[in-house]
Amino acid sequence: MDNREYYCSQKFRFIKIDLESNTMYTCDAAKPHSIDLQWLEKNPGQLFNNEININERRMMLQNQRNSSCEQNCWPAEDRGTLSPRLLRGGNIKTHTEIYTQPEILDLTINGNCNLTCSYCCKEYSSAWRRDIINNGNYKITQGDSRYRVETKDHILNKLSQSTIKQSKHYQLLLNEIRLISPGLKTLYVTGGEPLLDNQLIDILIELPLDPLVEINLFTGLGMSMSRFKLLLGKLQIISKKYVNFRLKISAESTDKFFEFNRYGNKWNEFLAKIELLKNQNINFIFHSTISNLTLFRFVEFY
Repeated sequence: MDNREYYCSQKFRFIKIDLESNTMYTCDAAKPHSIDLQWLEKNPGQLFNNEININERRMMLQNQRNSSCEQNCWPAEDRGTLSPRLLRGGNIKTHTEIYTQPEILDLTINGNCNLTCSYCCKEYSSAWRRDIINNGNYKITQGDSRYRVETKDHILNKLSQSTIKQSKHYQLLLNEIRLISPGLKTLYVTGGEPLLDNQLIDILIELPLDPLVEINLFTGLGMSMSRFKLLLGKLQIISKKYVNFRLKISAESTDKFFEFNRYGNKWNEFLAKIELLKNQNINFIFHSTISNLTLFRFVEFY
């Protein structure tokens, strides 16, 4: 055993649930694991305290290195560089008990999305998935399933939004979210494009969340102007109910560079939607993904 500390507060505070893939993470930098639905059905409200999570917390309190953090944090620290754990202050001890309830929920609704952003892939965009199904696999790197058609992609491509929502696993996880909602301090909602979900805003309004909870809804505003205008009323309702609600709008370029990197979106229409949000006093900030492609026109965008 070396002299390093192998504790991370994220394991005791954070949960990410992916409703489409039926997976969960105890840190967005950790490896995901599948949710045991049979176990959850018998233990409602205890998803955060399943056997895998309990064991990982026990190991951390005993200063043992657990495997789910081998994806990002431990290798970075082995090299003497900053890991997500250190950057977020996760090494500061906040909990001493292995049984706890989450304060932060990162909720992935599904992969429905009209855009094929330059840095994205089929897991987070149904438009990317359709492109690969229709035009074939990308010859990028061997073993990278993000740009290769698999059986599950054909299945997801045929399933309607209503069919997925009526499934037993979806309803079971949605009930779990309701049960943990009162203790949440922060909620992230991601996709895909969350604003393409027909029930999302209604679900958020109905959840038993604290009025002061911080809600961050990530969006690329990748929908028709007519749909967007219909959503404005619901966004106003949720803004009034939760004072710390805001949209995190994904963008980082201008003009033709925006339209290339956020393919499927139009720059002038995007600007018009931003003006509508301003006029309706709906809080938003920009969330930019910087890469060798999106760097072009970032200064002008800023």
